[in-house]
Amino acid sequence: MRGRMLRRAVSLAAITLAFGAQGLAQGQKQNKLEGTINDYVQAGGVTWQVSGTWSVQLKGDSGKGDFTASLNMVNPADPSTAAHTHFVTLTDGEVVEAANGFTLTGGADITGNGGNLAWADSPIEVVVWGGNTIAYANVSLAFQPPASGHFGTTPLVGVVKAGK
Repeated sequence: MRGRMLRRAVSLAAITLAFGAQGLAQGQKQNKLEGTINDYVQAGGVTWQVSGTWSVQLKGDSGKGDFTASLNMVNPADPSTAAHTHFVTLTDGEVVEAANGFTLTGGADITGNGGNLAWADSPIEVVVWGGNTIAYANVSLAFQPPASGHFGTTPLVGVVKAGK
């Protein structure tokens, strides 16, 4: 009888370990990511330094997500002129998972200097990726026409600082 109880205990421990290890191997999917962008773009014949914060909120398994960014644009050749801000908001963008991360696309509303709607429903592409050690480490933000006329066609790059 002791032998049968011992076998059952060992079997139960083995099953628990197998299911527990499988859950650990898959890891937890992060639903909220935040970070910074600090890059330079060429637009309108001027080189602009673009910096600010961004966040992505994935909406579970819906294939949707929200993105926001608060960006400062400064002309490094003359910081006293033409410095301005933009707030970028994408709601219910389409999330497509990739091997090293995901892409979020959709039409964003972009304000200028804290209030004026500069572009409505302007297409953007947000790519978040990483590697074997850090799943989400990098971000790029690409603007499509019409906003690309102001922000340029080269994606802005940045880093992921936190995830939940």
